[in-house]
Amino acid sequence: MRLLASAALALVTAGCYNSAPITVGTVSPTRDVELYLNDRGVENLAALLGPGTVSIKARPVAGPALDSLRIGVIQTTLASGEERLWKREVVGVSHADIARVTEYRLSASKTAVIVAAVVAGAVVTRMGAVAINDSRKNRPRPTGQ
Repeated sequence: MRLLASAALALVTAGCYNSAPITVGTVSPTRDVELYLNDRGVENLAALLGPGTVSIKARPVAGPALDSLRIGVIQTTLASGEERLWKREVVGVSHADIARVTEYRLSASKTAVIVAAVVAGAVVTRMGAVAINDSRKNRPRPTGQ
């Protein structure tokens, strides 16, 4: 049952967010963002983030500064597609190194659909368990010979 609950929670949290483009100036320290680096950014941040890093998932640690953004890095993605997890190490990224920024926002419609599906699945599973248990109780018992 715990495994089912964990799987349901993972589904709900994974599928409930939309990624929306924003400007660097509107970055909020309360929402996770993904920074896509331009060619210059890939080059400039290679020593800090690793060669070939093309995007960074992070949580801003403060509002945007005049020319850079301080972020706590959650994950980086390389040009090869390889993803590397981080422990929110704080890094400064120059606005000039950023091609675009997206922000993760909770999607009410996706959340409602997934929660409804999980609840329906739980109800059906429970009904099946009850039906199986009832059929075992109503089965005739063998008589001794």
